[in-house]
Amino acid sequence: MPTPLEERRFDAAIFDLDGTLLDTLSDIADAANAALAERHLPVHDTECYRYFAGDGAETLARRALPIECRDDSGLVKAVSNSYRHHYETNTMPKAKPFDGILEMLASLDSSGIAFSIVSNKPAELAAKCVSQYFPGINFATIISADAIIPIKPDPAGALKAISIMKTTSSRCIFVGDSDVDVKTALASKTFPVGVLWGFRGKGELISAGAELTVRSPVEICRLFSR
Repeated sequence: MPTPLEERRFDAAIFDLDGTLLDTLSDIADAANAALAERHLPVHDTECYRYFAGDGAETLARRALPIECRDDSGLVKAVSNSYRHHYETNTMPKAKPFDGILEMLASLDSSGIAFSIVSNKPAELAAKCVSQYFPGINFATIISADAIIPIKPDPAGALKAISIMKTTSSRCIFVGDSDVDVKTALASKTFPVGVLWGFRGKGELISAGAELTVRSPVEICRLFSR
């Protein structure tokens, strides 16, 4: 039987990036639509990218393509590469941390709580986001999509972060906005926390197995002050 929440003790946190710490939806949509438009393919409303994003750049590209084009691996790769180029070069003009995120991270840091990012964003783009929007924030590590670490929901990235933070899975929370994040938490045996301000919704988080959903970042701080 799982340990009740009130009896759990946590000393570390892993955060997803897009849709959890940073609102990047408009910039993701703009970059992906630019990649599609240059190939004369149909583009999508920004809201569609809530469901296209989250599983890495190539999956985003495949989901954004017309159904009849999704098995064309060459086209998927080309659109994915173009998306990354547009995203990297447009300086993310619309992105911003969600309300309360900077204050939450500062509170965790001042309390001696270790925290990391595990993201499916391409490594160079994740690093750029963190540098631009979280300067001076003491992330223990930033783990993102590369040739070595498999993308979420594979638990490898989370387990690496746990090792770097010198903690254990049972003492670490995993905070995200999608079923991918919840599945990663369950696979890594961390405590799955779903945020309700992100790209997806409460139904998806609960169905995936989130043990807790939160409406504001301050609720995350409270998990460490019990």
